[in-house]
Amino acid sequence: MVGSLLKSAAAGHPVEGLATRLPRSLDSIPGYTVDTGAVRIGELARQAQVSVQAIRLYEKEGLLAPAGRTAAGYREFDPDAVGVLRAIKRSQGLGFRPHEIAQLIRLHGASGDANRHHPQSSAQLIAAVDLVQANLVELKSRIASLEGAKRDLNQLMRSMRRPSGSVCPVTVRQRRRAESRSAGAEDPLSAARS
Repeated sequence: MVGSLLKSAAAGHPVEGLATRLPRSLDSIPGYTVDTGAVRIGELARQAQVSVQAIRLYEKEGLLAPAGRTAAGYREFDPDAVGVLRAIKRSQGLGFRPHEIAQLIRLHGASGDANRHHPQSSAQLIAAVDLVQANLVELKSRIASLEGAKRDLNQLMRSMRRPSGSVCPVTVRQRRRAESRSAGAEDPLSAARS
């Protein structure tokens, strides 16, 4: 008899009094859960190699879809959230700001897969291309600045490797400043800073 009642319920036919005798879902039976594929925040953090705090921040900033909650209150994220988090970290490494990352995520869809193309308006595509180009220009500027600093440091190192009888340029510069102060003359570096 119970078997026929269960078959009727499984077929979608209402069975009088069955709801009071059977649990609503396996989740309501202690020790049993239904695997929905959802990922809890700690596991998501481990898989994406980010901190739990970072996930909460990305969720708050709108970069990551809000988590669902279990009956016990645990946060559960869609398994695609791992790809989104990796895309966020990669975008941060490329110098994008949070609002720019949000724009790129919207362009490429919820999975964060930059290789997957979704139908977007031409205005969105143009905006994304402009965003990437602006970031590239900024990166080239930073590279040029770092190359200049590298040249200056190499020149300083070469000048400091002089034979023992020669004078270090840093020492010469400090001596000249001290002499100009003692003579009452204004320090040219101080004057330039004013």
